[in-house]
Amino acid sequence: MARIIESYYADPREVFLFFYFPSDEYISYLMTVENQKRADERLSVFSQIPIKHKNIICQPMIAAIDLEQYLAGVELAVAGG
Repeated sequence: MARIIESYYADPREVFLFFYFPSDEYISYLMTVENQKRADERLSVFSQIPIKHKNIICQPMIAAIDLEQYLAGVELAVAGG
C-alpha cells in the first residue's frame, strides 16, 4: 500500500502528493522540475523521503537550475529542453 508523505499547493492550480511504497526496493522514484523555484519546492521534500532509488528530471528545463544541494542519494539527474 502506498503511503502519502506530504502534500502541498505550490499554486492554486496544482496539488502535489509525495508518496512511496515502503516495502518495495525495486521502484525508482522520479521528480520533475522545470526551474529553480520548482526545484526548491519539490526537491526539499523529495530529498527527505526514505527511498532507495531517486532520480531528478529537469524537463522542460525553462531556466537554469542549481541541483547541488539536492543530489545526495540521487542516482540519476537528467536535463533537457
